[in-house]
Amino acid sequence: MPATPSPDDDLLEPVISLFGGYRAWMQQALREQGIAASPLELRLLAIVAAGSGLTQQQLVLETGRDKAQVTRMVAHLVQSGLLQRQADPLDGRCWRLSLTEAGKAANRTMNRHRKRLAASLVAGFTEDERAQLAGLLGRMRTRLPTPR
Repeated sequence: MPATPSPDDDLLEPVISLFGGYRAWMQQALREQGIAASPLELRLLAIVAAGSGLTQQQLVLETGRDKAQVTRMVAHLVQSGLLQRQADPLDGRCWRLSLTEAGKAANRTMNRHRKRLAASLVAGFTEDERAQLAGLLGRMRTRLPTPR
């Protein structure tokens, strides 16, 4: 059993390490499934799936990524056939984004993989431990400074 962290420990290090492992796992799973997207691009697909008809500006706000990066990722997802753009009928200057059928299938597939991974990561945790972990991570998230 790991030692209890001291106040001097960098508590972000295990979080960063966990995220790095998740990212590597996700990249492998995407390759194995033949999905032409990065883990971050897959996150964009999930965001669009949850709120179809979003604009690129809304993705910028949702992800905290800069406009140029989101533009490149959206272009790649469109080129890969996972995302489609449609002109906004009320504002011809912007595009509304939605998943293609291939994008919906990729999103469903990777959600199943993520859920299986999440279940394996907390296997053996009690319900109270799961709730405590979710609560603590949520509290940490609310304390992050807002990007400028």
